[in-house]
Amino acid sequence: MARIDEVSAETARQRALEETGLLDPGSDAVFDDITAFVATTLGVPICLVSLSDGPRQWFKARFGVDAREAGREGSLCDYVVSTSQPLVIEDAAADRRFAANPLVTGAPFVRAYAGMPLITESGHALGTLCAIDTAPRRFSDADLAFLRRATGLVLAAVRRQTLTRLKDAELRSALDDVNAAIVVVDEGGAIVWASRRAARLLGLRDDDVPAAQPFAAHFAESGTIAEAIAVASRERRSGHNLLLHVGAQVPGSRPLRVDVDPHTGPGGLGYVRCRLADPAEIDDRDDRLRQYGALFDVTPELLATLDGRGHVDKLNPSWQRILGWTPDEMRAQPLLAFVHPGDAATVQAMFDAPGKVADEGRPATCRLRARDGSYRLLSPSVSGAAGALGFSARDITEQAAIEERIAFKSQLNTELSELQREY
Repeated sequence: MARIDEVSAETARQRALEETGLLDPGSDAVFDDITAFVATTLGVPICLVSLSDGPRQWFKARFGVDAREAGREGSLCDYVVSTSQPLVIEDAAADRRFAANPLVTGAPFVRAYAGMPLITESGHALGTLCAIDTAPRRFSDADLAFLRRATGLVLAAVRRQTLTRLKDAELRSALDDVNAAIVVVDEGGAIVWASRRAARLLGLRDDDVPAAQPFAAHFAESGTIAEAIAVASRERRSGHNLLLHVGAQVPGSRPLRVDVDPHTGPGGLGYVRCRLADPAEIDDRDDRLRQYGALFDVTPELLATLDGRGHVDKLNPSWQRILGWTPDEMRAQPLLAFVHPGDAATVQAMFDAPGKVADEGRPATCRLRARDGSYRLLSPSVSGAAGALGFSARDITEQAAIEERIAFKSQLNTELSELQREY
């Protein structure tokens, strides 16, 4: 019975690890920064974020070693994971539990080891943050206190990545729904994120968007787009209708029109959003609009008119596409019934004073409840007069998620600096 319980616990632990997305290939700058920071602060040649994945230890981040993985059975890190307790050893070669381990008898010749478990809120030990020396040494109480705090930063990054992974899946789906081709770049011009539609226009597979690589490198007119991004970052100035040709990876491709817009996240952190469009598709769309006068129906924004009771009278298809509600379901209740309780006062104030800008001068935001129970973050505006209001809103869930990610990286850097000062 005990053996069955162990197998069940390991299965649950493995599932929890896989759900975080930490096993996705590629390095992560946040974890890399932490391992480098710990190694240099403690004066050890090796530091790892090690994940126990099936029969292997997989190094999500590593400092001082080239190997990406090692066997899990009998390892020091597996001892930490199996006990969910820290492990501190002055000389592994003199410890009978680990003296025969290949990483002790061979490269990198582990001697001193201090490992902290990475335990999730659900109680699963995913792996370790460990500091390793190739010579025997004693880790002081201050060393271990520092390592525990650094482990907290790793766990914060794990939580952030887990949430981001879920959000990315939702955002990709939402952006695909409106067929948006968006690439987000940092102020240096490196790709942070791209929608599936943007990847296809660039001739890339959905899973092959080269994050951290220069966006400009994908165009023949690389200098033009690089300069537009630099101006957007430096002067907070947009660049619209840039006609650019995709590089050699898309033989015979038509030119793309690219709009470049600066955005500012929390704490003044900046990024640039690039919207791509095929001119032929733009012409087709414009022809359709001219032919049918269907702007109300094809715009990706939420558009609606409200009657004197605050109920939706007429609404465009974006409501069902973004929120999932059918027109009849939306008309059955006042619009305020779909607004998050914490934002109801803001929206009511907009109904009471249509067209008024918030006192702080910042665009108002509100959360609207989707049919699945989740909330989408919107940037709304209200026009007209009482009894005949017009409501429009842009879905900024994706923008807010990116700003949150940038803010987290900035916060992490601040905490690392504070931690080093305290140590």
